Amino acid sequence: MKNLRPLLSRHPEWFTGMKLIYDAEAIFALREVREERLQGKAISEREIDERVRRELSLCAGFERILTVSKEEALQFAKHGLDAYVVGHAATIAPCEAAWDTRQDILFVGAIHGDHVPNALAVFWFLEQVWPQLHRRLPWARFVIVGLNNSPRLNSQPLPERIVVTGAVDDLTPFYESARLFVAPTRAAAGIPLKVVEAAGRGVPVVATPLLVSQLRWNSPAEILAADGGSQFADACVKLCTDERIWQLQREAALARVTAEYSPAVFAQQLRRALGLQSS
Repeated sequence: MKNLRPLLSRHPEWFTGMKLIYDAEAIFALREVREERLQGKAISEREIDERVRRELSLCAGFERILTVSKEEALQFAKHGLDAYVVGHAATIAPCEAAWDTRQDILFVGAIHGDHVPNALAVFWFLEQVWPQLHRRLPWARFVIVGLNNSPRLNSQPLPERIVVTGAVDDLTPFYESARLFVAPTRAAAGIPLKVVEAAGRGVPVVATPLLVSQLRWNSPAEILAADGGSQFADACVKLCTDERIWQLQREAALARVTAEYSPAVFAQQLRRALGLQSS
């Protein structure tokens, strides 16, 4: 958008007859602020507001603005802009493997280096949570699935019962063997698609309060929110050892994903956002 703005000013004739739509996805300034705060940098609310204002100013004057969540849409509204929520079309196909055949704690996400949110989430989990889980759930494995370009993960010996697969073509076998999905992400914006997809495949989730607040799901009914190593470990143990609670959360999360992220709901959101359907 920074590249397009000067063209819009210098050559408006190039865009005559076009409807310009800004697909914001997430507000990146908010994610950057969270990353910097995790690194110990102090950032004032005034500076945060100014960063967000600069980012959102890029889409002023567009026919339509799309964003991924109600939380993000509220940020646009705060700055005098209307945004339509177009979320995500999730795969809703719960894996039916029996409870007692599942032993894995699963993380899914591309890791493009050592300092990106997915890498920092995995490192935090390995340092703060896994030692407790390895002691309390000696049968469990922690399986990390997705593109892995982390020098740290690739160069050092991994703790016992840690599996790093790299990129895979089909996640189904991993969802089938997972008793639990973890999302220990500390900095993010938008909506956590990995959580939506895991719930749509029938795997209960423990996530940080940040991600739970982005989804606006109910904890502990639909997802378990946990912060801090011991609390996160306790939440994992609870879901991994109580089949009744596991089944209740699985069903509640599936209902929530179906209501908010099914392909039919996504299509309806998109038609409304593009003016093809009345609100």
